[in-house]
Amino acid sequence: MRLFGKVLFLTMTTCIASFAVTLEDAQKAYVSGNWKGAAEAFESVCPTLDASKRSECALWGVLARSQTGNSKDFSAAKKRLDSLIFTTPDSLPVVSDLYMTRAQFELYLKRPDLSYKSLSASFAKARPNQLAVIYQVCQSLYKVSAIDSVHSLCAEIDRAKSGKFLSSTSTASSSSAEASTATPSSSSAEAVASNGVELSSSSVATSDTTAQAPEAATVQAGDWSLQLGAFSIQANAEMLVNSLRAKKIDARIVEAKHDERTLYLVQTGFFASRDEAVQYGEETLSKHHLEFSPVKKP
Repeated sequence: MRLFGKVLFLTMTTCIASFAVTLEDAQKAYVSGNWKGAAEAFESVCPTLDASKRSECALWGVLARSQTGNSKDFSAAKKRLDSLIFTTPDSLPVVSDLYMTRAQFELYLKRPDLSYKSLSASFAKARPNQLAVIYQVCQSLYKVSAIDSVHSLCAEIDRAKSGKFLSSTSTASSSSAEASTATPSSSSAEAVASNGVELSSSSVATSDTTAQAPEAATVQAGDWSLQLGAFSIQANAEMLVNSLRAKKIDARIVEAKHDERTLYLVQTGFFASRDEAVQYGEETLSKHHLEFSPVKKP
């Protein structure tokens, strides 16, 4: 009886602990770079969400798992991603991002032919507000596989992105596309290629990527700014900028050279002093769980 009571206590404790994990906890772990903790948190909380949101949530977990630096975790993330693609209804906007993420996984694994197939599927299922990032991934693919088929795909995506041509899938629900969400491809598998986390911090909120008016007083004269992320892939920086603008936070991308490579820095605001910058960050960015660092013009 005493043993049964102990087992019951441990079981109850485990259940309580699992319910204590929230989506916000998972997002905070992701932002802080605690990849293993974030992966476990997402894997715990995602099944409790509404069915229409589970795949998008699970994709965050896949991305976190892929960045732990452990090859077994990366393999597990790849298998989980393939499972999500198989089980997620085509009607959900996240399907395009699932295929796009797989394209980047395959690119990291040096399988450009499979990356091309996944990227083509991503484009075929894309909504208009997803095209910019898909185009950036296509450019990355073309750098390692400069063949006619990849060039043609990139050109077609570029035309669609520019509004000169839209595929039937992209044009079929433009109204619902306006309401679709930004997904976590900003930290996808290519970030693993350098065996490190390329972003210093990022936003993990999933919100409308349609540009909106920035919050008042975010742009002003001064030498100080707040930096929210540093990426080696421009598409990932653009994803963060879109997410910030959806929160009415003005943001921009600044290119910088570092160890003979280009980094894409995501920054917001121009402030007269460091104190002003920090104050804005604490009053505006912290409420969105965004980490930031004050930086001064060189």
